[in-house]
Amino acid sequence: MKVKVSIVTLVLIIFASSFGNFAMAESPFWKTSGEMPFYKGRPASGVINNQLYVAGGIDNTGTYTNTVFHYNPTTEAWTKTAPMNQGRELTAYGVVGEKLYVAGGVYQNSGQNQTDALEVFDPQANTWSNLTKMTAPRFGASGASLNNLFYVIGGASLDLKYLNKVESYDTKANKWNTETSLPEARLYGSAITFENKIYFFGGLNLDKKATSSVYSYDATTKKWTQKSDMPIARYGATTVIYNDKIYVLGGSNTTNVNQVDIYDPSSDTWATDEAFPTSRKHPFATVFNEKIYLYGGYIDSSISNLIETYPNYSEPQPEPSDERAILTITMITGLEKEFDLSMVEVNAFITWYDQKDSGSGPSKYAINKHKNNIGPFSKRTDYVIFNNILTFEVNEYSTVTAATYE
Repeated sequence: MKVKVSIVTLVLIIFASSFGNFAMAESPFWKTSGEMPFYKGRPASGVINNQLYVAGGIDNTGTYTNTVFHYNPTTEAWTKTAPMNQGRELTAYGVVGEKLYVAGGVYQNSGQNQTDALEVFDPQANTWSNLTKMTAPRFGASGASLNNLFYVIGGASLDLKYLNKVESYDTKANKWNTETSLPEARLYGSAITFENKIYFFGGLNLDKKATSSVYSYDATTKKWTQKSDMPIARYGATTVIYNDKIYVLGGSNTTNVNQVDIYDPSSDTWATDEAFPTSRKHPFATVFNEKIYLYGGYIDSSISNLIETYPNYSEPQPEPSDERAILTITMITGLEKEFDLSMVEVNAFITWYDQKDSGSGPSKYAINKHKNNIGPFSKRTDYVIFNNILTFEVNEYSTVTAATYE
């Protein structure tokens, strides 16, 4: 009679971690996630109904384009949509409601060929429409939206004079209003709206030097307030809201930078996060599926079509069969959650935990339960919320399946 016996050797290493008190070997990192099927320098962009639209810009042949591309993050497909009425770059842009507004910019190589045109894109109708023009042409201004208004901030005029002028377009009344001017003239600054205020970062000053200054605008009181300076001076950066904070990415000082700085408006404080791989100025960014997507920009003096994403620790990883652990998470309610995972998965969880504890990263983490009580489902995922974690414990073990005895 033949009897088969599996012998499992267990090496158990037990160690525990209290909340916010765990040392890590690595931190979350950026990943090169592909390329756009086009080259566009300094285009307009906006996310509408979780779909990205990229409009205009200058291509790598020096042509001012009016082409528009649509990116679906679910299918990861790029498609062309209706073109703009006028090809141009260095526009101010913003999304109001479910429409993309694009104002001003340059439409030929000379700085004298600026425009005061305002166009709006309606994705549902797939059409561009000309609206009431700005009060004067300008380029390199920053756009932001708040309530039903589209704001155009700073930039430069026909005579290449840097501006502190601010005006807003009322999308309901189809007219422009004069707003309170920026305290300082700025070109190539970065603007974004957060919790009913507009924040403006950096840019070139009248001496044509990059600045680190930050201002917020209260549309109710019509007042600008100076905030804490950025850790570095820069222009041509991009901004995005991620995890209830404002991320300022890239740009240039005397050279292009890959620095990522995080601004917390609630405390008026800054932190510096993981740098992305490729230094560049004038990129644009979005957030899809709890990840930052960084697109294009200028690498040195060349237009890039590169896409980089952050963070990368939730990407599927191969599971070593002999290095595993029991991860036990104790919630603040006293509930314990237990997961049998590969050490790759455990280290990814620890990476997320440590980064979130330092103030950045997603607020929740997805843990694959694999075949544990899977029942009729094809996959089971448990989402743990950082603020609900009290402690966690990791019990490592190695498994070696051995011989057959007769």
